[in-house]
Amino acid sequence: MPIIKIPPTAQNKYGDVLSVIKVGGAAFRGNESVTDILLSSSVGYIAEGAFAGCRNLRNITIPKNVCRIPQRTFDGCVSLENIFYEGTRAEWERMYIIDTKCETDFGELIPGTPTHRLIEKRQIHIPGNEALFTATIHFQCDFSMIEYPSP
Repeated sequence: MPIIKIPPTAQNKYGDVLSVIKVGGAAFRGNESVTDILLSSSVGYIAEGAFAGCRNLRNITIPKNVCRIPQRTFDGCVSLENIFYEGTRAEWERMYIIDTKCETDFGELIPGTPTHRLIEKRQIHIPGNEALFTATIHFQCDFSMIEYPSP
């Protein structure tokens, strides 16, 4: 199915209707047929690798409830063109997109203190979210226009 809509609610195996608040790490991993993913406004968490390997993914909606995108979430999404974001540019800029990590090398203790000498500090690139920095981001998109099937 090339277009996938994540509804705001889903029915569990016990028949309870619950809000969909998370996209799991294996939710779409390796799905090469998907071209569009529409997340509902209820989603607030996206797990690491959730969209990894979706090489034909062109468009995705991201609700403003999402405030963190883990490393390698969009690994291999080479076709991503558009991100439709529910929030403002300022909210997007506050989002924590993991694409680097800080490494520090310490030397010997400074005599008379519990402190080590700092030898080197560096930022290391973590691959997997580059697609978020090359796609066009559309801000303040109205998700209320998306129609979802009933649970």
